[in-house]
Amino acid sequence: IDSSTESAEAGCDILSQLVNCTIKTSGLISTARPTFMDVSQAHFVSALTVVFVNSKSLSSIKIDDTPVDDPSLKVLVANNSDTLKLLKMSSCPHVSPADSPSVNIVMYFFLYEEEFEPFFCEEWPVTHLYFGRAVSKEMLGRIGLKCPCLVGLMVRANGPEPLDEELIRIAERCKSLTAIGLGECEVTCSGFVEFVKMCGGRLTQLSIMEEVLIPDDSYNMEQIHGEVLKHLGRLWLPDMMPTW
Repeated sequence: IDSSTESAEAGCDILSQLVNCTIKTSGLISTARPTFMDVSQAHFVSALTVVFVNSKSLSSIKIDDTPVDDPSLKVLVANNSDTLKLLKMSSCPHVSPADSPSVNIVMYFFLYEEEFEPFFCEEWPVTHLYFGRAVSKEMLGRIGLKCPCLVGLMVRANGPEPLDEELIRIAERCKSLTAIGLGECEVTCSGFVEFVKMCGGRLTQLSIMEEVLIPDDSYNMEQIHGEVLKHLGRLWLPDMMPTW
């Protein structure tokens, strides 16, 4: 739209008519002020909802300077969560910071170490991370710094260096973490106990191979079970490598 309120109103009217259109990409942008913010919020949200409800293949949407609100974003999630890959919003004051909205962002990585460089240099809103190949200590360290919304982490393999510092950083900064699994990695027993202590009872899934845990001066394999039970609040045993 251009800088006139009439243009914004006309834009809302067009959105309201997109009942039989399968929109895949949408961008709501004003070239100058006034903006969509100058039209009735009810008119704008009603028009946008038409797009959210009827466009079953919506994969990308960009919204700047609009009166989009929390209920309309819930409609977006309810109707387009399977197809939406990009949601970019800026200057939308009716969207509450604590609700933008509740979406799981899942990333599966099957990359080689040198291919990870572009990832997690800035803060990412990812909630679930799965690494299907080996991932470096440095990359896992970045996750603790740049993924504050992390809920679940699965690491297939790492090198022969203990991941104590990286796990403790993740426990400190990823306050929503409830599930973690470690495959061919190394963690000292004391580092693992510290990690569980910091996460407490919020860990609903804790899957670690017995070979991952390295006894140290503080704990051996027999002592660690009682410590983990105390902080986890339930019986826990490491996964066993099948003999066959």
